[in-house]
Amino acid sequence: AGGPQSPGVLAAADVSALGAYELVELIAGCERVSAGMHALQARGIAELADRVEMRPVDGARVSMSPQRVTALEVAARLAVSSAEGEALVARAEDLQRGLPATFVAWAEGWVETRKAELIARKLSRHVDDLARKVESVVLPKAPELTVESLRRLINREIHRLDPKDAQA
Repeated sequence: AGGPQSPGVLAAADVSALGAYELVELIAGCERVSAGMHALQARGIAELADRVEMRPVDGARVSMSPQRVTALEVAARLAVSSAEGEALVARAEDLQRGLPATFVAWAEGWVETRKAELIARKLSRHVDDLARKVESVVLPKAPELTVESLRRLINREIHRLDPKDAQA
């Protein structure tokens, strides 16, 4: 499992001295640490979006939401497009506020970033009750599934739990 000491342990590894099994575990450990760092970044983004500094100025000619202001700040600092900044803000808010169990699994490195993003993207447009029900089914299986298999499972569970969505 990950943990605060994991990055240091992984960085100190003598890669050339490791056997094949240990190298595979090192690679998996790097993925867990990366997921945890992305989750920490998302926690910071969600916190930033809540700050008063991200509120639009009263009386400004152009009105922007705190999420948009945050996205522009993040995009500028990370040197990414504004669309990428908006995607980071949406991911942060969807996971931290709407899917807390997925966020915890992501932060602990049990669910990689691509899978956490997929869960958030697929479930964010559904009501909280349905999203949480689907999450409770797919999250325990997510670590062992490929991204495509996880996508199919999420779709299957949405259709099973919400037949109206299946017809649409």
